[in-house]
Amino acid sequence: MSAAVEDTLDLLQVSIPTRVVVRQELGPDLPEVAGDPSQIRQVVMNLIINAAEAIGDAGVITVRTELVHLDDAALRPMQRGSEAIPGPHVCLEVADTGAGMSAATVAKIFDPFFSTKFAGRGLGLATVLGVVRAHHGGLTVRSEPGRGTTFRVFLPCAEAPARAAAPPPAEPTSRTVLIVDDEEDVRAVTAHMLERLGCSVLVAADGREGVEVFRAHAPVIDAVLIDLTLPRLSGERACREMRTIRSDARVILMSGYSADEAPGHLAEAGAAGFLRKPFSVADLRSMMDRTFDVSAH
Repeated sequence: MSAAVEDTLDLLQVSIPTRVVVRQELGPDLPEVAGDPSQIRQVVMNLIINAAEAIGDAGVITVRTELVHLDDAALRPMQRGSEAIPGPHVCLEVADTGAGMSAATVAKIFDPFFSTKFAGRGLGLATVLGVVRAHHGGLTVRSEPGRGTTFRVFLPCAEAPARAAAPPPAEPTSRTVLIVDDEEDVRAVTAHMLERLGCSVLVAADGREGVEVFRAHAPVIDAVLIDLTLPRLSGERACREMRTIRSDARVILMSGYSADEAPGHLAEAGAAGFLRKPFSVADLRSMMDRTFDVSAH
């Protein structure tokens, strides 16, 4: 869990206002959580984005992780999955110094049709609760007008922790990667991740611009990361045009679609791979390594 927090904060650093301070109090050597790592990262991301939105221009977000043991009494008042049981859980706490919420608002924030944008809330909280319940965990919210808000997520530990080795430091490369995405934050975050992996980066804000940038720099572009849904020209059509310009173009499609929906898009576009958003630096490195390894054979 602590690694998921660090990864997510690295991704979000360009999106969080500069006057919002993020404090990390992360427990060391926590056991693995039983569940889908990408969904758990989504929970972390949604809670931190919500905290930043609630604060506005200036304030403090505190993110804590720790190991706790929950009994029946602790579980009973929580928003929780029907199969939640007592035992060891990893706790993720995200606290903010924002305006806080009334009890009436707190009672509605997990309704997917309820918007609290005036208070900086409502981004993906229904998703957060859905993931927590699906993972047989629990969730609490403590908030009061003028006193900020604290979310605590409890996820059960895996029965047999299997610690994955951290990816080795990225080796410097001379790869040049083109990012095509219409969201400025996504372009900035992905560019930062690629630069950490030693790549040079080119960017474009829509499908048509992506094709033109690729045409202008085709000899030196080693890979393209392109969103499926783009203005002016879709990611699939842009991919096909790029492969017309250079038949060996390595194009990786990005989307919030599930991996199950990706094969049709990959086949139609002739893409080299698929990255589901949101993704971590480790996910990106793995995809890039697979793409270049396959292309080399």
